[in-house]
Amino acid sequence: MKAKARNACVEKAIELKDQAVSEIVERELAKQEKDPKYETCYTLKDLNIVKDHLKQIEHHTWIRDNILTDNGQSFFNIPQRPKRDWQVPN
Repeated sequence: MKAKARNACVEKAIELKDQAVSEIVERELAKQEKDPKYETCYTLKDLNIVKDHLKQIEHHTWIRDNILTDNGQSFFNIPQRPKRDWQVPN
């Protein structure tokens, strides 16, 4: 998967999260408009929907940042130890 496609996955996950949050907020605002005494409350289901989208964003971001593809072979982007340029004195 190329970098552009990995970024597209992250952007799509963010878009889905934003859409879910907008739907939840619009639903609560519609209830509040119908009944001015209505107190806005978010259910556990609403919070779990948003949490799932945030986990998906985190997952796609981790893949984007940690897994590289080179000539069709996937491998982890494991940082290499820095090479020592100095000698330990005797």
